[in-house]
Amino acid sequence: MNKKIIILSVLLQLPLIIFANQADSLTRAIVNKYGCLEIQVSDLVRVNNLDSVMPVDKVGLSKKCGFLYPYVLDEWESRLAIHPLDPNIQAVMWHDGSYVENPISITFDGGKSWKETVVPFNKCLIPSGLAVSLATDPSIQITNDGKIFASSTLFNNNCDVPVGCNYIVVVRGIIDKTVGIKWEKTIVLQKATLTGVMTDRDNVTVDINNNNFVYVIWTFFDKNSDGLSFFSRTTNGGNTWEKSRNIYNPINDKPGRINKLNIVNAECDPNKIAVLPSKFGGTLINLMNRLFFTNSGKLSNDLAVIKSNDKGLTWDNKATIFSTIRDNGIDILDPIDPDLNHMNPNETFIFPKNPNGSSNLTAQGFRYVWATWLPQITINKNNGTIYVAHINGVYTEVSGVKNVPLPRIYLNISRDGGKTWSSDMQVSRTGVDIPVLTPGANQSFNTAVSILPNNLIGITYYDFRFYTGPTPANQPISPLLTDYWLAIYEDTGKELVFKTEVRLTNNSFDIRWTRPTFTYYRMGDYVDLVGSQDTFYAAFCLGNNIKPHGINIQTKECLPYPYTNTGHYPPYGPCLTFPQNHQDIYYRSVKILNSK
Repeated sequence: MNKKIIILSVLLQLPLIIFANQADSLTRAIVNKYGCLEIQVSDLVRVNNLDSVMPVDKVGLSKKCGFLYPYVLDEWESRLAIHPLDPNIQAVMWHDGSYVENPISITFDGGKSWKETVVPFNKCLIPSGLAVSLATDPSIQITNDGKIFASSTLFNNNCDVPVGCNYIVVVRGIIDKTVGIKWEKTIVLQKATLTGVMTDRDNVTVDINNNNFVYVIWTFFDKNSDGLSFFSRTTNGGNTWEKSRNIYNPINDKPGRINKLNIVNAECDPNKIAVLPSKFGGTLINLMNRLFFTNSGKLSNDLAVIKSNDKGLTWDNKATIFSTIRDNGIDILDPIDPDLNHMNPNETFIFPKNPNGSSNLTAQGFRYVWATWLPQITINKNNGTIYVAHINGVYTEVSGVKNVPLPRIYLNISRDGGKTWSSDMQVSRTGVDIPVLTPGANQSFNTAVSILPNNLIGITYYDFRFYTGPTPANQPISPLLTDYWLAIYEDTGKELVFKTEVRLTNNSFDIRWTRPTFTYYRMGDYVDLVGSQDTFYAAFCLGNNIKPHGINIQTKECLPYPYTNTGHYPPYGPCLTFPQNHQDIYYRSVKILNSK
């Protein structure tokens, strides 16, 4: 494959200061400064093979395993792992549209070529696997000695109980340049029978100080609908795993400002562990997205950490809160023509509804994107600084609706092992020094974060900056142009200095043509970014701009593309056509040549 080289010399001319918590003397501001940054951007590479041959026909595979899902050709939710000692060895794992597998691609040449295989969770594919009707929430890590650990959340609608089962599983593999990965037996860390309980959103972490220690953490929803932080670990490199256990229950640790209110449920969803270097104590930091509910709905949403100083044996009882999410949660909205974007109070049916009766509009009347509010964490191995990137909202008027919390990407920093934190600092560039053509498009979402040894921080996100806005009556609806970006900052120890932003997409894609459902455009929960030596490596989902028939919201008639703003809208419900390949997993690297 021919490698495309792009050398960028960036002159930053628009100073911006966003002040953080004044009590934080080490991280007080993000500052744009004049300077140059030279980078080398690799080709954009698709890491999943042609869908019709991966590794067998997906439609046939899905039928064989007894679960023909309509989005069988779609991929989303990518996770990336890099060998700590050899960055040429990398693996990408993702959520497959067939739902019966978690595919994985591995490269031995730094991302130039990829070989795809399947993580052996499903006995329909691997005799030693489990009976699986749905595999989701992929997570992956590689150790110094070439072991690969993959975890997933599995569902089985036909297990040994009538209501079905739900598992958290982990499997160890040995990287082999001849065959790719030699997989071992799948280990079940927790099994839940679906009688009001469920497991969700697993994450696996290899201890950077001792690869014999590997941790898996997830959310377990108990019969009270509380989402508990459940945990298991191996202390011998995956030979055996400890019995899973609850390490934190948010219902017992309510924020003081809501302590007197009638909180009926709470959850930590997701959890993700990062490890401080041994010279800074080797502490495990568990990042949590916490939600608290009353009988009337969600009351509070914050980000917090708990710590373990003994490799997961014991954990904090009280969490350290460092960010409060505005409006108790942020939706990514479709800034379509206002006439279509708002509910008509005189109409009982506007857009198709899914079987449980809920509409594909938010409470404010906006169609939305299934992206992710999931926070991401990384640690500077040189100095122990902890960085958390996440979504939060800025209140904006959109199409006449006031105080709509449009999403942006923010960063919080701790320089003392997670004890104290800076306040939110916006790091996505959308709408800051980048013009946005319409207010409703001023959104950024789905973030990942990583840091290089030279203290350069990378933050990735999608945005709609090229969306051109509402169109005149009877004209084709403007595509909701979407792109994926990498913003690079330098952490000087006192401030964050914005260096540049890199477009990771070659061309914009219309997010309305990603995996469609009754309620949203599905981009999934995860993207990933890993920094190694002098390079950022990104794995992410891109849409293929497939344009099937749409629906007339008045007559419910399916009509062909192009769609107009007179009531003819992208495909939902009966107008979906299957199977179609709406999206794929892509990979790109950005090498820093000169950071001065």
